[in-house]
Amino acid sequence: MTIRPRVCDLAWAKGKVPTPHGDVEVAWTWAENKIALNVTVPPGTQADVVLPDKSKRVSAGHYQFKSVYPRMKPEPTQVANDGVGRN
Repeated sequence: MTIRPRVCDLAWAKGKVPTPHGDVEVAWTWAENKIALNVTVPPGTQADVVLPDKSKRVSAGHYQFKSVYPRMKPEPTQVANDGVGRN
């Protein structure tokens, strides 16, 4: 499995996904272009944890990561011109 948090406009997020081996748990907080990530990987599995400045494969257990993580800017919204004049 791959754990790759996407910050967007959130300050924190957490979640749990059940698997046949146990729950995968992920929680993170973001502030001042830094992320603090907590990961729980169930027995008998591995996870690739991917952050902007590092990647690490981990086996079962509890892990904490801290990383520089600049906030992603949203894509600009584009308005289509449908050819209908409106005032």
